[in-house]
Amino acid sequence: MQQLFGIPTFWLAVALLCILIVFTLIIGYYARSRPILVKLGIRNVPRRLAQSILITMGLMLSTTIIATSLGIGDTVTNSIRVDALTALGHTDEIISSPQAQLFGGVHLPDGALDEIRQVAAEDSRIDGLMPVFHASLPTIDPRTTRTEAQMRVTGYDPNAQKGFGDLVTAKPEWDGGSQAGKVVKLSELRATNTEENARNDLYLNEDAARELLAKKGDRVIIVTPTDSWQMRVLAIVENGGLAGGGGSNPIAIVRLDLAQAMMGQPGKYTEILISNRGGLEGGLDLSEEVTRDLRLRFSNKEAAQEIYNILGDRRALALYEFATEGENASRDLQDDIAILRSELDRGAISDEFISLVADRGFSSTLVTILNRGGLVEEAERLNALNLEFFRLAVDDVKADRLELAEQTGSQFISLFSVFGSISIIVGLLLIFLVFVLLAAARSSEIGMSRAVGMRQGHVVQIFTFEGVAYTVAAALLGTLGGVIASIILSGFLQNVVSAEQFTIHNSFTIRSGVIAFCAGIILTLVTVFVSASWVSRLNIIVAIRGLREETVKRRGLATRIVRQGWPIMILGVLIIALGLVIDEMVATLGVGLSLFYIGVSVVIIGVGQLLRTILGRSERAGRAVGTLEGLGLLVFWSLPLDTYDALVGELKAGPEIFVLSGVAMVGSAVWLIMNNTPIIVAIVYGILGRINSLKAVMRTAVAYPMSAKFLTGLTVAMFAMIIFNLMIFAILNNLGNLARDEPTRVTGGYDISAIVNPEIPIDDFKQTLKEESIGSRTDIQVYAAQEVDKRVHDAGGSVVVPVEARQVGSADLEFKALQLMAVDDTFLEANEWRVSHYDPSRLLGSGNTNRDMWLALRSDPSLAILNHTALPKDDSFSPNDPFDPNFGGFTAEGFTASGPKRITPFEVEIRPVGGGEPTKRTVIAVLESLADRLAIEQRTSADALTQARPATLFTSDDVLTEISDVPVPFTTWNVRRSGRGEKNVTAEDVAARMETAFMDRSMVAVSTERELQLSMSQDDAFNQLFQGFMGIGLIVGVAAIGVLSFRAVEERRQSIGMLRALGFRSRMVLIQFLLEATFVTLIGTVLGLVLGTMTSWNIFNELARQTDGLRFDIPWINVAIIVGVAWVFSLAMTTLPALQAGRIYPAEALRYE
Repeated sequence: MQQLFGIPTFWLAVALLCILIVFTLIIGYYARSRPILVKLGIRNVPRRLAQSILITMGLMLSTTIIATSLGIGDTVTNSIRVDALTALGHTDEIISSPQAQLFGGVHLPDGALDEIRQVAAEDSRIDGLMPVFHASLPTIDPRTTRTEAQMRVTGYDPNAQKGFGDLVTAKPEWDGGSQAGKVVKLSELRATNTEENARNDLYLNEDAARELLAKKGDRVIIVTPTDSWQMRVLAIVENGGLAGGGGSNPIAIVRLDLAQAMMGQPGKYTEILISNRGGLEGGLDLSEEVTRDLRLRFSNKEAAQEIYNILGDRRALALYEFATEGENASRDLQDDIAILRSELDRGAISDEFISLVADRGFSSTLVTILNRGGLVEEAERLNALNLEFFRLAVDDVKADRLELAEQTGSQFISLFSVFGSISIIVGLLLIFLVFVLLAAARSSEIGMSRAVGMRQGHVVQIFTFEGVAYTVAAALLGTLGGVIASIILSGFLQNVVSAEQFTIHNSFTIRSGVIAFCAGIILTLVTVFVSASWVSRLNIIVAIRGLREETVKRRGLATRIVRQGWPIMILGVLIIALGLVIDEMVATLGVGLSLFYIGVSVVIIGVGQLLRTILGRSERAGRAVGTLEGLGLLVFWSLPLDTYDALVGELKAGPEIFVLSGVAMVGSAVWLIMNNTPIIVAIVYGILGRINSLKAVMRTAVAYPMSAKFLTGLTVAMFAMIIFNLMIFAILNNLGNLARDEPTRVTGGYDISAIVNPEIPIDDFKQTLKEESIGSRTDIQVYAAQEVDKRVHDAGGSVVVPVEARQVGSADLEFKALQLMAVDDTFLEANEWRVSHYDPSRLLGSGNTNRDMWLALRSDPSLAILNHTALPKDDSFSPNDPFDPNFGGFTAEGFTASGPKRITPFEVEIRPVGGGEPTKRTVIAVLESLADRLAIEQRTSADALTQARPATLFTSDDVLTEISDVPVPFTTWNVRRSGRGEKNVTAEDVAARMETAFMDRSMVAVSTERELQLSMSQDDAFNQLFQGFMGIGLIVGVAAIGVLSFRAVEERRQSIGMLRALGFRSRMVLIQFLLEATFVTLIGTVLGLVLGTMTSWNIFNELARQTDGLRFDIPWINVAIIVGVAWVFSLAMTTLPALQAGRIYPAEALRYE
């Protein structure tokens, strides 16, 4: 990865390394000046090797989690990068017709190739130019009887192969005649431009060969709209470069003139490939410059000059400043407007101006600004000029794909970092716990050292030097563990997507290793220093006597004032005010809600301190006030996040609120429990104290944890935080069962979704099917058509067209990306998708709101239904959620997903991508979220990690004539079966026969139920990935139990001897320690389960407002597994020290000192 959280990874690694070097120099200076303190600190490490190993294991977890997040980010980035480089090879830019980007099937204008060749010849940065003609056509291998409905038949010019790399033969496992590793040339392909006698050759890439099970020498048949062409497979070539591949992308390579002849388009080209100087990756350094210059070269200078004159009009100039005011104006828009004003002030057109208005999104925004300002004629003219501005479209494809890789990798790191933050916090708490235990064990030693002249700072240094020894080992092991964990979790990620769609390539870069190692050491060192400073504040007399009163009691004036409570309350109010101000002025930071919650929590703590001051500092008063504090904080944090909207408005929040709420809820609950230990003890005694054989053991097992409240509280908090996270994931994953129980709400009632080649469309599905059924049943295609015809009830046609949209009356001036799904009347009449929001004035009185909304679209083509993805999200992750399928796309305004179901209709302007005359549609309803779960109509390899449907507008197919001058055919047919109860014939069987029946139209048909099952299994795998990642933190809790048990044996050696002397047997001591571990683990586990369930309930209620019929079910099997694993491992970590305790002889223990 090149960036992490927007920071270049190189500079982040350098910065962390510099900080680490500074820390190292500081520690080295003190170590050199006081070597005796180093010896005092380090000598304790080898003395108790088992304990040191356990401490190191606990400390390494923070580094492991950081390294795992970075490793997964590197893996995802590298996988997409490899996929992009494999598919594109040496191709850096692609030149095509601007219209081709909208609807496809459009060729380059006549004379374009000669002009591009002239430009390339004059530009030393370009070392290759390849004219291409391609079409997706059905292909059959008669030997294997296998077909590929959408074989990408690609024609290349053999004379232009230089600069685009070699084609290298592959050896499929089923092909004994192929030779791998041989370089072949395009010029070796034979082409007679006739469809007979297989005198034409082609190369198949590995994906194509796999689909057909083809071998070298096979004769394959390619079906065009007018003919069938017999071709000989000259070789199977490896995926990559001109052979493309990756993501199940079958390609057949032929000579350029043959491809043109097959489609009856001699002298035509679909695109031109450009290769930059520098090779496979080196050419990327030139991509930005080459793309910019090519766009300038192919721009219409006369149109640019007229655009300059329109934008430079004094009336237009007055509008620009107004357009950049308000929170809806993005930073990019403000920067672009500033550059535009600067260019207009120059008084003459420049390349910078042309490059600026060449940005289609910005030019579209300028049209909106002029319209809003009343300059309607100027806006219309500017819109028309935008369409004339480019004669050719230049796409920086490789740079765009690699940028996507960077963004996706960074997004994965962000997601894993957020959910891993709680585990990191638990790891830091473990560090603190370790040093508290070490200080308690060495209190007498430290007290005597202080008595003979050692200062508190020296004690801090001793603990810090010891901590450094653990930290360095932990950071090294943690980084290595993170690498291993990322590899294991990447295996889970590969289960999310099939290997044919997207292959995971494991990666862990040196930069990530440096960042993980340095960040782990820095976090641990800071925590070690804070812990050492805390535990070093020992009273000399108390420490020497070994009493439990650990910290110094004297307090200065400032501390006494703060303990009165009112300064803390003032601080809390200031934090709340800061949050409100930031939310009002810089809402994009998304920290307003977090600051509000932190501020109120500080106020509650201040109120508690004030009550202690008023009531006195007695134990009873302290317990009562502590109970109120814990209960108040728990209630405050456990309520839904929108509870306080009526008081402070809707504050913005980011993913950090999830971490804060988890830590705060667990912390407040632990605070509540530790202030009410007598109640806990009474409950335990009441349940287990009745068992005679456990009475004595139970009392001692419970007494020690309840007397060491601070240590027990830390351990319980660590366990509870981990269980809290795992519980939330388990319950939320179970909410997906609604799709399993009611699949129709996802599939729309359709059994089969079939995609056809737009170059060979189907105008009327059932009529075409009847025509294909005419003939002899011995013809496999005719037989398949007859079988399908008997089982098709109806078929609704649809086509997805990318457009730009803006809500009429919205404060947002910019047009945003939107998918337009134009559908026919059958689709509107038959589909069973439900709506979550609707306009009550459009109800037809049938009693079925969903049906009424769809039928309203059929009767009035100006109406539309918006999908759920296009609604603004009102959850904490929405402002910057990188995994939102609509991230950066069109978003409706005026209501939210969880708002009232009845809405006021609103208008949306839509237009072709890049500009054009907009047309309007009135939105009367919004689909429920389940309907967006499966977007089969757009499934490609690029959607391997995101299957949900982005923002989509459903409307009548009449809209196609309004946004396009050329006919746009239906590409997807949604089919309902007749006779669904027919035995031994599944939807998958019908889909397979449907592909055969429409073989010549490149149909790909899938069972919607099968696709849904695949989607849900991928979701389950993704959740397993996260649960595995979160489960790493469970090791921290287990390590805490182990450390606590080891230290308990040392600290309580004399008390154990006394118990043995009073009659306790070894077995009873063992049971006592195991019961202690069980008791602490049980409190933490139950606390995590309860709090996790409470949080999940809040999330469920939020989702239930958006989706009818959602059920809250606790997955008891998963809960049992979580509890069982936590308990078993905690007992395992306690067994060894418990056995050691049981073997202590009374006489030896009593004379220990």
